[in-house]
Amino acid sequence: MTTVALSRSRSGSRVLRASAQLLRRHAVAWAWYWVLLAAVVVVMARTPLRVEVDAAGMWSTVDSAPRWFAFAMLLSLVPSGLAAHVANGLTRRAFADVLVAVAVVTALAGGVAWAVGAAVEAAVTDTTGRPVLPLILEAAAHLAAYGAAGTLVGAVYYRAGAWWGTLTLPLTVGPAVAAETWVASGWQGEVGAALGWPSLTGPATTLLPVGVAALLLLATRMVLSRAAIHRPGS
Repeated sequence: MTTVALSRSRSGSRVLRASAQLLRRHAVAWAWYWVLLAAVVVVMARTPLRVEVDAAGMWSTVDSAPRWFAFAMLLSLVPSGLAAHVANGLTRRAFADVLVAVAVVTALAGGVAWAVGAAVEAAVTDTTGRPVLPLILEAAAHLAAYGAAGTLVGAVYYRAGAWWGTLTLPLTVGPAVAAETWVASGWQGEVGAALGWPSLTGPATTLLPVGVAALLLLATRMVLSRAAIHRPGS
């Protein structure tokens, strides 16, 4: 029992160290991303040819951009990190736990950053912004779903190759896009309404993308559990 407990403790410690290392790298990329996104929104707001926006403001028109960035960042971790982390003592499932940690922390931090941006816009334009907590929860939930989709896409491409990775995109990315279309505010929600999907309110608007994220991360763990390790250059 002592040996098993010690082994689990070491594995958990390795997961925490690997997660912290990747999060530090992501923090730099995300910091630059938010600065650039804010600059883009300012330019969009000041151009004479700017698109018409609703009461939610210009910030809300770019709400899909951070989600796809989270998708790309998490996707890149699989081919770039799996072999290296396994070589340094992590199992494939432990690496999947690292992906979960990075996806969750990224989503929560991104939700806060998104709410800050919305609050700043509301203060500058002297408009009434949305309540902060629901805004954080909505943004974080969808960031988690897209980040999880990125891990699964990366895992399928890594294990099964380009053909299967491409053919399964409706299953790996589709759930995150569908959840956003169904429950998100902004133009995505308008697409869902145009498709005739029933509207959801209250906790369901957050629980649906969170549930999708959990299922996609579980699928990632299953796909990676028996993936052959590709050495760099192989």
